[in-house]
Amino acid sequence: MGKVISGHQKLKEPIYIDLRKDIIEPGTVLEFEELHAGTPAVTIWAYEDDSLGSEVYNSNLLGLEKIKIIGPGRDTDTCGVHLYNASFTDFKQLNISEFGTGLKIGDNTWSTVFNNTNIYRCGVALKMKNVKTSGECMRFNSCNFFNSYVLIESTGEGVTLNFFGCSFDYPTGYFFRLHGARANLYGCHLEGDVSFMTSYPIEVGGNSIFKMDGGQIDLRNSIVIRTLSSLFISNNGNIYLDDIRMSEIPGDALIRQINGGDFRVNPAIKINVPKYVKAGSWKRL
Repeated sequence: MGKVISGHQKLKEPIYIDLRKDIIEPGTVLEFEELHAGTPAVTIWAYEDDSLGSEVYNSNLLGLEKIKIIGPGRDTDTCGVHLYNASFTDFKQLNISEFGTGLKIGDNTWSTVFNNTNIYRCGVALKMKNVKTSGECMRFNSCNFFNSYVLIESTGEGVTLNFFGCSFDYPTGYFFRLHGARANLYGCHLEGDVSFMTSYPIEVGGNSIFKMDGGQIDLRNSIVIRTLSSLFISNNGNIYLDDIRMSEIPGDALIRQINGGDFRVNPAIKINVPKYVKAGSWKRL
């Protein structure tokens, strides 16, 4: 038996969780008042690097639920949760905020499931970059990513992020930054204010794929009349939009292409909101 963590803890040092023996009880709040630069607040794993067979296969029995993790601030060089060696594990109702990176997924992690998880007020909400033997069939169900500079950032040809009924709201920079990775969105909602975004808030490059099937995209101008250069920028990336509802993009184009790539926009897409919307006058589709 390992350690058991519970209650409302105010911490100055990181913690390390081996899911095979350590327990964070549901309802626990972990508040990190300060952390050394580059140090994850909570590091989680389910098996060792060289594990094979039953130890990996049984890791679907492991996970955490109803944990709130608060960091020292979104402008810090910190990470809320670093997850690695955690294939098949299941996480429910995590609440992560106020870190430079909210959730970082590392090596040897595939087919991991996240349910009803909120990540917000971070520099980057979810990051999965330059991973080894990792990223296959990652699943996010009814999760919410919001109020961060970048909501989703991922690189690597083996990474596939599947989002089901998730919400991506109000980035101050980017909704997505993909390079080589694949993001599949099913029945998801994207909402934001172009007054605060970059000129290209969805970046799809390096043969990556962004696919959105169903759902809705709502954009608005709340403070200044500002236009995007385009919603998407594709540098040899691939973009597929099918059967979604969308406010009119306040910019020059929906997609800007650089150096090739493929795109498809289903003719059934609905664009029926005025180009410029003043504060307080927004009408939902």
